[in-house]
Amino acid sequence: MADRLLPEEPFTMPTTDRAVAREVSLNEIGNASPSVVLYVVGGAGRDRNSALRDFPMIDREDGESEAAHLVRVAQLVDEAMAAGGTHLLVPREQAGWLGDHPLLIDYFGEYHELAEASAKTGVVFTLHPRGPQGFQDKVHSSQIGSNDEIALATGDGLVQPQTDAEQPRHSSPPEVDLASVALDPRVNQIRRPTSPVFARGMTFEGHFDYFTLFYDIFEEQDRKSILAVGPPLPSQMEPITDIEFISASSGESCEFTYIRPRTHWSTAFFRITPRSETLALAILFGGQQVIRAVQPNLSRLFSGRRVLIAKNKDNPLEWIVDWARYHVTHFGIDAVLLYDNCSHTYTAADLRRALTLVPGIAVIVVIDWPYPYATPREVCWPPSFERWSDSGFLEIGRRRFLSEATFALHLDVDEMLVQRSRMSLDDLIETHEVAWFQFSSQDMMAHPHPRNILLRHRDVYWIKPADAVRPKYLVVPRRCPEDARWWIHLIHDAPFVEIDPSKLSIAHFNPLTTGWGGRGDRLPPTAWDPEKHIEDTMLRDRMNEAFSDWNPIVRPWDPLESSDPELMRVAALEAHDRGETDRALEFLARAMALDPYHPRQQVLRRELLTAPPRLCDWEDTRDDHASGS
Repeated sequence: MADRLLPEEPFTMPTTDRAVAREVSLNEIGNASPSVVLYVVGGAGRDRNSALRDFPMIDREDGESEAAHLVRVAQLVDEAMAAGGTHLLVPREQAGWLGDHPLLIDYFGEYHELAEASAKTGVVFTLHPRGPQGFQDKVHSSQIGSNDEIALATGDGLVQPQTDAEQPRHSSPPEVDLASVALDPRVNQIRRPTSPVFARGMTFEGHFDYFTLFYDIFEEQDRKSILAVGPPLPSQMEPITDIEFISASSGESCEFTYIRPRTHWSTAFFRITPRSETLALAILFGGQQVIRAVQPNLSRLFSGRRVLIAKNKDNPLEWIVDWARYHVTHFGIDAVLLYDNCSHTYTAADLRRALTLVPGIAVIVVIDWPYPYATPREVCWPPSFERWSDSGFLEIGRRRFLSEATFALHLDVDEMLVQRSRMSLDDLIETHEVAWFQFSSQDMMAHPHPRNILLRHRDVYWIKPADAVRPKYLVVPRRCPEDARWWIHLIHDAPFVEIDPSKLSIAHFNPLTTGWGGRGDRLPPTAWDPEKHIEDTMLRDRMNEAFSDWNPIVRPWDPLESSDPELMRVAALEAHDRGETDRALEFLARAMALDPYHPRQQVLRRELLTAPPRLCDWEDTRDDHASGS
């Protein structure tokens, strides 16, 4: 079966859907413009069309390096283009020339364009000048016919390369990093839990943060000081005597202030004041020394924005884009700040890509947040004890990203704010001069739903009678006192107003859970009871307004979506290392279809079929195969 996945012979690259191919005979073109001039490696023969020209097949000389050989070939290609050459043909009988010189394959793939690879003809490259001027003839197939004719199938039009000034601006969301620091247990004391042993759940050790010293190190909004944010220091470490910050630019020790946690769940801060501007800090603590770049303050990115902020782990991408779409539709949300806590089914890049599908969102920042998250079921006395991760991502969000935002709405992906009156969020902010607004929450249930179909927000609009659910909030960052601390359900030491649930409330979509954080005991969708659950028609109607014409296809990126054979080979090795042989062969089959003359693919194919999963196998053996051993 594995053999059937791999083509026995190379195949002709199909014409793209964007251009309808048309065949043009060189005999018909004559001296017309644009002319097609084909250079043939190894010679075109004596009796030939004037558009056929010889290209010498140069092999490496004794003692000549691959790089030096490549330079000679590239110079000849440049000379051919200067003489009017538009294409280069490597006949099938000369295909070994490419196999013997792998750098040539890389060169033609990077600087020119593969027009065709077929068992009948060989390999045809479209030659592109390295400068920004000139036109490119997009050739999709070629054929040597009778009477010395060469037919080239080209696109309907010519594509003019863009100069640097004409290159389109990047429209994808920015990739933002954290400057984190971890304790090394080989040379430092790690953090120890203080909660009683009898209060710890069975998986406590997997959720307690033993090692993080700082989540992030970044400029404050005034650009005069630097904040290092992290959990409380290990009890054995003294902030004044055991930690030193040194400017990497000047080498001078920096003054700093240690701000202790204000509650049992909040983070600690180091406010560092370098004597002069610095781009990085050397941090000395215990037996460790690390150097970290100071991350930029990005408050201006969110200036004036209406922001959704949340933490996420493995929620289906459909839930995330629905959640964003709903709040864009009803509350004018135009920015999302999302922290991804080690999702297994997709990456932060997949999240950014998915959120770009939501019209109306102007700013998207998704941050990898790889820190342990202790839930109430892992630390049960008191429920919020030693849960610094929540305070950490919210305080970093507040101080690095959101200080200039109009407001931040903190809701999980399984929560939606419901407007139940004419009161808008703008009305709230204008009416009450407080820092934050607390919304009560109501559990929602779903009508019985097929288990093989993904449950969505739009399926869940039945009120579940239950005790009150923990609230969430909207915050106006500029109104928060410096000493205030953001947390999941409240903001400590900041004035607030509790909003009447008949005006605005939160719908908590109880069945929308992946079981993360010990939530597997939530009622399943089949637990719906018509005698106990009440239909929330207002929520249903609000969701219909948001989702009536909304059902995007969202999925993690798959290398098979690309047309890059190099990516396919990398993906094949990674899948093989995970033990996914069939998936690896699928990637390799696609790579061989796109790049049939790559010299090492048969070696990789053998490795995939015979070797145990080891990423280094192919690298270790390819030299042996090349030398015939």
